[in-house]
Amino acid sequence: MERTITETKNDEDKASRDFADLERTTDISLETKGSSKDDKEAELGSTKDKINQETEDLEGNQDLLDKALQELMELQPACIETAMSYEERVAKREQEMESLKQALCLLDKNGPVPDESITC
Repeated sequence: MERTITETKNDEDKASRDFADLERTTDISLETKGSSKDDKEAELGSTKDKINQETEDLEGNQDLLDKALQELMELQPACIETAMSYEERVAKREQEMESLKQALCLLDKNGPVPDESITC
């Protein structure tokens, strides 16, 4: 019976030490995980703030792009879509230059022609 009491006491002491070790390990683990959780929550908040800021920047840049494209679309007809083709513009310019040369000749009939490349 004494042997049983001694073995039981030894087993209880061992179980008590094992429990203390397990409790200490569990407390350390919980503390580590709690601080890790706090760090991750802070990082999450920072990331959400960064996402919000960059989304606002993106929306602002998109607005600028939309305005620039709208202005480009408004200017396109005046700059690109003319009623005349290139050949028609060249012919009109040549005709206008010839008319100006004739007008200059009519005005300078009484005096010398200032530009010798113009023949009347």
